[in-house]
Amino acid sequence: MQNLKLADRTAIVYTAAAALLLVMAGGAVPGRWGRVAVHFAVIAAVLALTRAAPRHGVWAIPRAVYPLPLLLFWWGQLEQQIPLLWGSYWTTDWLVSGDEALFGGHPTVLVQTLFTPWFDEVMAFCYLSYYLFLAVPVLLVFRRRFDSAIAGYGAILLTYAANFALFVLLPAKSPPQILQQYPDLQPSPFTGFVLGDLIRSLQASDSVTGAAFPSSHIAGSMVCTLVALRFLPRVGRLLVTLLLGMSVATVYLGYHHALDPIFGLLLGAAGYLAARRFEPGLRRATATDG
Repeated sequence: MQNLKLADRTAIVYTAAAALLLVMAGGAVPGRWGRVAVHFAVIAAVLALTRAAPRHGVWAIPRAVYPLPLLLFWWGQLEQQIPLLWGSYWTTDWLVSGDEALFGGHPTVLVQTLFTPWFDEVMAFCYLSYYLFLAVPVLLVFRRRFDSAIAGYGAILLTYAANFALFVLLPAKSPPQILQQYPDLQPSPFTGFVLGDLIRSLQASDSVTGAAFPSSHIAGSMVCTLVALRFLPRVGRLLVTLLLGMSVATVYLGYHHALDPIFGLLLGAAGYLAARRFEPGLRRATATDG
């Protein structure tokens, strides 16, 4: 067990907690025992991978990058997990009221006066840049900085685990999911040229009901930016600009309440700072690229 890093411990604890939630759900989840078995198989795979030395042997790369497919697995379980605790999306009303109190109306509606095809396309690019942030640890692996990648994933997994847990504890629907309840939020469809249609397609196939608060897009991108600033400063400085654009784009394109990215930024920063306490690799002096 001495090879377990923060990323490994987070992977095991969150996956086990998700399995426990399924057990407690009773018959509310079809095939729950099969799903529980899959969760424990994932834990077994993580434990097997941790036996590999971070810098040596054929297992060095999968040892360093396994958190990325694990995140996809966690995300894929949320649609069924989020309703299990409360059976409702009770935080939604608070977010709508909070946005209106802070901004004098709902920001997703207020920004529609700015809609133009070229600006819509810029916002769509910023929104899609999310996938560039997830490539930060992969870039470290490509440069054979396996220890740095594992340390970075410690902060990233801790942040996403906290974010996904908050989805279950504070379930909230995004603006497009509450149009019947709040007809005033009816969006004016953004246009753009190419990327707008791509985003609509992705949202139609990959959106999770109730996973609005805090924005995992922003929390994840924030912690990835901080990891990049730690190990790849030049890349990190570029990501800061994209992060600011993405924070605006999540609201501009109508996919989030304004409070979602605000708290996403706070969660991403808190996740990184918490990870530094438990992951020496985030504190230890190491070579950086610029």
